[in-house]
Amino acid sequence: MFFGLNAIECYFAILVLFSAMFLIVPRRFCWIQIVIAVVLFSVLAYHLEPNQSDDLSRYFTQLDYLREYGYEYFRRCIDDNVNGSNWGTFRVCGYYFYFMSKFPMNNWMPAITVFIGYGLSFSTIYKAANKFSVSRLYLYLACLFFLSTYWYYDIYSGIRNGLAFAVVTACAYEHLIERRFIPLCYVGYILASLMHSTGVMLVVLVLVAEFTVFVNGKYINYLFIFGLIGGGTIMSYLSARSSNDFIDSVAERASSHQAGTGLYTDTNFLVNIAVMVAAAVIIYFFYVFILENNDGLLLKRFYSFSTFVIYFMIGCLYSPLIFMRLARWVIPVVGAMFLSIGLQSKKDFIENNDLSYVKFFAPTKLVMRVNLQVFVTVFIVIFSIVHLWYSLTGSSLIWMHFPEEVEDFIYEY
Repeated sequence: MFFGLNAIECYFAILVLFSAMFLIVPRRFCWIQIVIAVVLFSVLAYHLEPNQSDDLSRYFTQLDYLREYGYEYFRRCIDDNVNGSNWGTFRVCGYYFYFMSKFPMNNWMPAITVFIGYGLSFSTIYKAANKFSVSRLYLYLACLFFLSTYWYYDIYSGIRNGLAFAVVTACAYEHLIERRFIPLCYVGYILASLMHSTGVMLVVLVLVAEFTVFVNGKYINYLFIFGLIGGGTIMSYLSARSSNDFIDSVAERASSHQAGTGLYTDTNFLVNIAVMVAAAVIIYFFYVFILENNDGLLLKRFYSFSTFVIYFMIGCLYSPLIFMRLARWVIPVVGAMFLSIGLQSKKDFIENNDLSYVKFFAPTKLVMRVNLQVFVTVFIVIFSIVHLWYSLTGSSLIWMHFPEEVEDFIYEY
């Protein structure tokens, strides 16, 4: 325990500290509490103990082997697929594990993974807020949405998926909005795809957004509802006509997801659906204000990418693993970005226009949003708070514990 607090109480204390600092730190220094939060989340991850059923427990065993037998064992994992590592195909994953084995303690891997995942996600949200001159309050509300909907324990225990998605999302921001470091962004896409197979599908969505920017996105959105089926069919076709291990592995994963397992009705899955709906409301409601403030062109590619993700998720409702991964690691960042920019654009629009004139002469969709803007803002804030409560009491966070808590943890759960 730290200062008499258990693991979940430490997590909540970080959130309280983060929120308190937003009240006293000026806007231009808001990066300070973000850096502090990322570091504290990483320190917390270092001191946690994974459960026996977590992937991380298996990864710790791999790290022990790598540490004991060295590079020779690592080469066997690549060449002979020892212990089913599949590092011969996903080599970035293999090298990431090999690098982590050089640290004296296994706990460094989840700590560094959390640092990278939260660091990239927060950095994306903060850079977007700076680019569009978002106020301190709206930046905080965006961070609240992100922190309440991003699944901390899942990136801690799963490592590969969350890391791959964080890299692709951060690269997508630089690529589609900032329009800089594009060659490095493509390197990031390749690294993420070679970290975990699910990174490939997110990269495809980014590339479609890039190359169809002047195409009517509405029809592409509809196509992405069937994206999993179509993508699985294409990958199966390519796999049958090639001998490439990477294509074969992606095709195998796509086929397994394509088969589906039925529509889940457990609480966690329904909550993830609610997060997707909340993000869709944020994007579609506030994007009209963003367009009115002439920022729409800057966001057009990323807006297309975000809507592609949502429609693709609709098509993945019967493949819950993909759906939940997107809802837990991509949607929180995308939703937070559009929430901060949208709230600021809404405020600027209302301050710069005569609302009585707008309500009589503006397009219907804009008038409707002006009339509903207070209700939608309050709804999103309440949703973030309620989801935060759920995260602390019903999500995977309840499995989080320190080593010395293990006896009480087993007794309670």
